Amino acid sequence: MKLDRELAEEATGGHGPIQYVVTEYKPGKKIKFKFLEPANFQGNHWFEIEEKEDKRTEITHTIDMNVSGAAILSWIFIIRPMHDALIEDSFDKAALNLGLNIREHPIVMELPCRSNLACLVNNFNMLRYFFV
Repeated sequence: MKLDRELAEEATGGHGPIQYVVTEYKPGKKIKFKFLEPANFQGNHWFEIEEKEDKRTEITHTIDMNVSGAAILSWIFIIRPMHDALIEDSFDKAALNLGLNIREHPIVMELPCRSNLACLVNNFNMLRYFFV
């Protein structure tokens, strides 16, 4: 991801056809982006870092968006699988930079259904992880 300036609120940028604006930035805690493009991606995604007990840290990535039109198919078959792989790679890179071993980590998905189509898409994606 490339931004038009130093990481800060209101910085814009993205990768490929996906464009964002930073809507919230708390160094070492949270960064939140709002989708600008494609127009059929409406919502946000963010990373949060939370300190846990026993000198542990949890890094989470959340997407909360609605997808419509032709973007539904591109999200299901192209963007989401590539996105998930990149997020997993970024988590692995963070672990390596901290001197930790990379291990298999479960994919935890909480996918709210906002419509019948959303439920269909969410169920397809959940099943894909069990059979691929």
